[in-house]
Amino acid sequence: MAEILPPAAAHSGGNSGSTTTPDTKPSETRKTDKTFENIAKDTNATLTVEKNDKGEVTDARAQLDKTVKNASETKKTTISADVVAKLVQEAGTSDITITQTTKNASGKVMNSVSVNAKDLQAGKKLTLVKVDKRQEKKS
Repeated sequence: MAEILPPAAAHSGGNSGSTTTPDTKPSETRKTDKTFENIAKDTNATLTVEKNDKGEVTDARAQLDKTVKNASETKKTTISADVVAKLVQEAGTSDITITQTTKNASGKVMNSVSVNAKDLQAGKKLTLVKVDKRQEKKS
């Protein structure tokens, strides 16, 4: 960065001098949020996409909130290929971190899972198992 001198110092000794400062602006990030109600059964989503000043996606995150009515539904959760495809299309990238939080009917969080959309393939299952170390049983 160029040093800016006070007027007396800039013009001392009969030589006129000038200083310039580069025209630098911090890069601007634009953030947009889009909400999808009922993107899947009992599931709402919020997609957050950040783009730099060139319009390139720098970050994309989706929060899926699923409400289940039966206790048996809290042990297993799915994200459909259609939902992933819609989020990828809307974000303009497959590099999206998708977090799905499952809540019971009273709003208590039962589980939360995060995965990157580019790691998912339609028709393939990603199984996560929670181990209860106190009981040493899979739950």
